[in-house]
Amino acid sequence: KTFNLDAMSINYEVLGMSTGKANSFARQVDGDCGWVKTPQQSAHATNNTGSKASATYDLTLLQTTECNTGGSISIKVNASNYSTIFPMDYTLAYDVDKNFIFDFSDQYTYGTDNTAPTVDVKNLIAGRYNITVASVLGCDLHTFPFTILSCFGTLPVQLLSFNARRFSDNSYMLTWQTNAATDIVKVVLEQSNDGGSFTYTTAFESDKALKKYSYALSNPAKFYRLVLYSKDGKAILSPVLNLNTDNTIQVNKIWPNPARNKLVLDVWVPTNQILSYTIYTLQSSIAAQGKLNAATGNNELPLSIENLPAGIYQLVVTFSQSMTQPIVFRFVKQ
Repeated sequence: KTFNLDAMSINYEVLGMSTGKANSFARQVDGDCGWVKTPQQSAHATNNTGSKASATYDLTLLQTTECNTGGSISIKVNASNYSTIFPMDYTLAYDVDKNFIFDFSDQYTYGTDNTAPTVDVKNLIAGRYNITVASVLGCDLHTFPFTILSCFGTLPVQLLSFNARRFSDNSYMLTWQTNAATDIVKVVLEQSNDGGSFTYTTAFESDKALKKYSYALSNPAKFYRLVLYSKDGKAILSPVLNLNTDNTIQVNKIWPNPARNKLVLDVWVPTNQILSYTIYTLQSSIAAQGKLNAATGNNELPLSIENLPAGIYQLVVTFSQSMTQPIVFRFVKQ
């Protein structure tokens, strides 16, 4: 992403610099609003190394679920002079595609809080977030990751899979499967175009065990999810499927997870290409690397992990013929 600073409205600070050897200013590396000045190196002069940050922050999750009025957070600003800090600006990033990566495909909201000493954000839907706060001067930056949970309870069932298959005519087939479907009395399919606000699509009710089901889509929305209801009235939300209606690469999932000898990467690509993968340990060292050949359309690509010791790993997949960001999965080797 390229930004033209000349075309942007930027309030630059003016520093009263004087000429002299090594007479310069620099921002403190902790994101604080202070400047570090290097004076002239003469006699026994010493460098001014700056001072403690003028603001620190504490995040509190006031409402951890989206039930009723939505989730909410409060960030306490600790500062000696709030007039130099407020109003505080914030950028709220929502992980729309739920891939643990915040990029240009996700959703960003910008806001301002004028009332010291807290920055409050309300009406948050379930999902993963990053929020970055900044003072009135555009510094004193700090970022917090947090998660808002769904308000639905736990079902006595497990959703084993929820997948989408794309065909050559751009139609899709949704499939899902549970391991204890006799406890399910209804499944509601919901759709969304932004990944945040979902609306009713259709419902499936049956007295019979709904262990596996498929549903065809001819003119799909971009996002879909399931709401599964049990006999006692409890409900659970499925993961959100991104149907990739804009013809970009779509990595649906890896399975099984946990795995013993191999993983299978479920991916849709618009053209034939080579996928490169790297498996990292939790200490960020490389445990394995390789390449996979993907053909146009849906692919189920096996990936051997037989030689890996048991543990937790991250799989990073990159693409040879696309601007797609690397895809990251975490998995367990048994």
